[in-house]
Amino acid sequence: MNAATVSVQICTYDRSSMALACLEALAQQTYPADRFEVVLVDDGSREPLAPLVDPGRYPFALRLLRVPHGGLARARNAGIRAAAGEIVLFLDDDTIADQRLVEEHAASHRRHSRSVVLGWVNHVDAGARPARRRIRLADFSTSYFWTSNVSVRREDLFAAGLFDEAFVEYGWEDVEFGERLRDLRLARRRNRRAVVSHVKRPWRAADVPALLRQAEASGRSAVVFLAKRPTVRTRLATGISPVRMAANRWLERSEPWCRARVAAAGERRLRGVDWAAAYLLTRMAYFRAVRGALPPRPADGQHAAPTIGHRSGLSKADVHHVVTILTERLGDLVVSTPALRNLRTSLPDARITLVCPRSLVEVLRGCDALDEIVAFDVGAEPEDRLGFVSSMRARRFDLSIALTSNWPAYKLSRALGARIRAGVVYGANIAHSALAPVFLTHPVRVWIFEPPRDDHSIAHRAEELLKVNAALGLDATVLPFELPLSAADRDAARARLAQLGVDVPIVIHLAARWLQEGWTPQDVVGVAEAVRAGDAFGSRDRPGRVLLTAGPSDARCASAFRGDDRFTLVGGIGFREWAAILERASVVITHDTSAVHVASALRRPVVAVYEAKRYVVQSRHWGPWMVPNRVLRKTVPSVTARAVADAAQSLLREVASA
Repeated sequence: MNAATVSVQICTYDRSSMALACLEALAQQTYPADRFEVVLVDDGSREPLAPLVDPGRYPFALRLLRVPHGGLARARNAGIRAAAGEIVLFLDDDTIADQRLVEEHAASHRRHSRSVVLGWVNHVDAGARPARRRIRLADFSTSYFWTSNVSVRREDLFAAGLFDEAFVEYGWEDVEFGERLRDLRLARRRNRRAVVSHVKRPWRAADVPALLRQAEASGRSAVVFLAKRPTVRTRLATGISPVRMAANRWLERSEPWCRARVAAAGERRLRGVDWAAAYLLTRMAYFRAVRGALPPRPADGQHAAPTIGHRSGLSKADVHHVVTILTERLGDLVVSTPALRNLRTSLPDARITLVCPRSLVEVLRGCDALDEIVAFDVGAEPEDRLGFVSSMRARRFDLSIALTSNWPAYKLSRALGARIRAGVVYGANIAHSALAPVFLTHPVRVWIFEPPRDDHSIAHRAEELLKVNAALGLDATVLPFELPLSAADRDAARARLAQLGVDVPIVIHLAARWLQEGWTPQDVVGVAEAVRAGDAFGSRDRPGRVLLTAGPSDARCASAFRGDDRFTLVGGIGFREWAAILERASVVITHDTSAVHVASALRRPVVAVYEAKRYVVQSRHWGPWMVPNRVLRKTVPSVTARAVADAAQSLLREVASA
């Protein structure tokens, strides 16, 4: 047949009569029969379904698959792979479709692209479809995705990675898959005209043992779900929390009474108090299975196997693929190198991938801590972002670390689907503190106040990232920044300086920040003049010239130096050559934090200047790292120029005497 618009998928196990009733209802659809197909998956039923099904009696194309019994996740994946339609509509085998069901789902997808379409599930007690829809409290659901009546485009199912076949028992495989669809930012659309009747057999005492077995299987699957997505949302959904677990232990005191009520009901349908007693028994069975499936706590004097993160259940040996995410700024990338090097030490066999803006891909090229650097710009077109996320999710990351503390990094971390997601969250930012746990499983809160408080210390950004390592149980040794340069980079810098007639210069980096707080380009010239006239420059063994460097965004600041023979201005060069020039400097003077961090990574003395209004926070949080330095507050131009010159002289004398 031609590719169907809709593939209706049904999975069944040992419920042939229900599956046949489901097929009969689908045969009455108003949607053209040549525009949809049905994929019926027999999950290894003890009595094969094929002899009972006659595909020729149905107006639609019927694909009948039989797979070894291995759980709903595996069966559904087989059905998805076999489906030919653009849209896959999932139904349970105990549902009876309304005549307009397929038509309504197809219409919803025509109106809304990239959506999860949820139909209405009307719970009924009899096998026949009711003449009128009856609404019960049980019919309402807040689920994002459940397979009783839901449709998704087939391409989105593959983008999310299909169902996780680690779920081999009843329950939670659809909810977990729905979370991955949610990570792809698919919109949830409800169509209450797309109706199925879900056949619910009335409970009787004889059914309770089977219900208890199903509840126990669901409890074990809930633990699998929590291990894969240890989030607040998962704990709320599964009830695996200290409060709920303690409440259930208290509830177990009523178990003898509940069993007595159910037994006394005999063959009658369970109603009222008797039904409540049976329901409480299923809850007890569920939580008892949860307790049995959770990893045991180590006994006194014993130590648990090392794990990644609190209660993640993921050992270091299980971490095979790590993604680190940085969404902006050169300085942030250089500052992250101590954390990245510790990550490599802790996980020597893991593959570590860095995702960063395209403009920063070359910065850490050759870094031993990384196996791969992948370019991604948060401002890319939506289609490009979706394609990137889909391709990266297929790698099945075990651990994700956001190196930038902003929403794009948090959201990308979640979208890539790693089981453990960590990052720094600023607790003083109410929105960050409240919402970051939606994206991160292990948010590490730090506190920075503006203006700073006298009783609160401010950690360097590198120390904050090391706290993330520590929170995950990884190495967090304080290390210098690292910036790998090749021999070719150094040769290019040496040749350029020789061409300019400069040997070991004092480098002033002309950042746009110099022109904040009322400064003009001529004020920056005054700083360079003061440095050039300083005693330290004139007393050097091999006098050279003050070398000025500037990037594309520093054109206004650099314009004041063009044509001035007293200074040498270098611009329009690549990052690695610029870094190699800084490596040859006797001292680096800058108002730009990125240049401060690059100079720190190259072990060069730094004079760092910061705006007066944010001096305390900026100088501590983004200051020089493990190199000789002087940190200055920018005030009026004349005072600042003299202070910069004096700081440069002081640093040169300190380095010479070391």
